[in-house]
Amino acid sequence: MGTVTEMKATKPAVRPVGTRVLFKPELNVERKTAGGIHIPTVTSQEQQAHGGIVVAAGDRVEVKVKVGDRILVTAYSGTRVKVDGEPMFLVNETEILAVIERGNVELAE
Repeated sequence: MGTVTEMKATKPAVRPVGTRVLFKPELNVERKTAGGIHIPTVTSQEQQAHGGIVVAAGDRVEVKVKVGDRILVTAYSGTRVKVDGEPMFLVNETEILAVIERGNVELAE
């Protein structure tokens, strides 16, 4: 998995149009039950939201995210795609809930 700097240096094979955003799922976003039990992302298919790192953003001026941003998106949003064999999501910017500025974010149940 590449670093944010490596992702900025190489252009992906897919260029989103309009206000769409291509992001690479980030595996360290976890769910936690009310009792404090961590549920790994791999097994939490019915999660409320998921997140990742923006790899490419659309060409509209009003797109508020940029390459390298860590984002949180709504559940079941976007289209799953594989770009050069790597799983990614293509979402509309309106499906982005937040940009994660720092630290780790855990999804509560």
